[in-house]
This record gives sequence, structure tokens and C-alpha cells, in this order.
Amino acid sequence: SPSPSGTTLAYPSLAFALNAEYACSHGYDLLYYRMVGPSCSHATQGERHGSYCKLPAIAHALGRGYDAVAFIDSDSYFRIDVPRFRNMSVPQLVAEYSPPLTATAPRGSPSAWFACDLPQLGDRPNGGFHVWRAGEMAKALLAHWWHAPAGRFATEHDFEQHVLQWQLHHLAAAIPALA
Repeated sequence: SPSPSGTTLAYPSLAFALNAEYACSHGYDLLYYRMVGPSCSHATQGERHGSYCKLPAIAHALGRGYDAVAFIDSDSYFRIDVPRFRNMSVPQLVAEYSPPLTATAPRGSPSAWFACDLPQLGDRPNGGFHVWRAGEMAKALLAHWWHAPAGRFATEHDFEQHVLQWQLHHLAAAIPALA
């Protein structure tokens, strides 16, 4: 039987390669933040699961002068094998997958947009893919998310996703910064 040839990439490496190809084809910079340990440390709340480390990474990327920053988890990738998705820019993807405006939806341009887990988990935001517009509101949202008391979710599943879904998402009706 034939044996495979070439190198087999681990899933995160393959996801990175696919995302790099997507970014290059659209003229985007791709920043890759690599963790130096398994967790992050909050100054007053102590150790946090590594998934929280995305928050200071996003803040750092926004601080580099970008107008917008799209965050994608290391286990996620853009579907470059499907021409429809490969050819869509990040703004087009956001427009395609944003829910329609309702009477209670925030108006104006949000500072942060989150993918959601429709139809499986409803319209709750997903921490694995989000887009941030540079500005004071984005800084404030990131700071709130980082500093919000995490309780047991600092180190237990569903980690930063819990704070996102049960604190920030429920504030969206009052704060017109999230979409």
C-alpha cells in the first residue's frame, strides 16, 4: 500500500497555514501570539486559564495602530477551500453573519463583533472569533472583560467565554458597543 509522503501538520499548525493564506490573499497582517506558559496571571485575581490570554493580546494588537483587529482562536480557520468564503473579506464576513437590526439592537457602529453558535447554542457570542474596531470603547470593553470577576471560571470551563456570555453579552442592550 502506498505510504503518505511529506509532512503532516498538527491541527493548530494547519489552521495557522490556512489563516496565513487567507490573510495574505486579502492584504491583512497576521499576528501570531504564542503563549510562554499554560496560563495568564491577573494582578489581583491570580491565575487564569490560557484562553484569557487573548484579551491582552487583542489590546496589544490594537495598540499597534490597526483600525481593526480580528481575533481567531488557534484551532479555527477560514474556509479557503470554499470559494465563497475564500473571497470574502473580514468586513464582508461580518456583514454576512451579523443578525438583522431589531428595535432593541444597538445602533451605530459597534466596537466589537462576535461570531455566535447558531443554531446549536443560540445567539450567544463565541469567544473564538471576534472583530474589534480601534477606539476608547474597544479598550473599555477589553478592560472590563479582563477585569471582570471570573470566580471559578478563571480556571474552569467555560473560562473567558462565561464572562463574555453572562456579563458582557447581557450588557449589550445597555451599551451600544457590541454586535
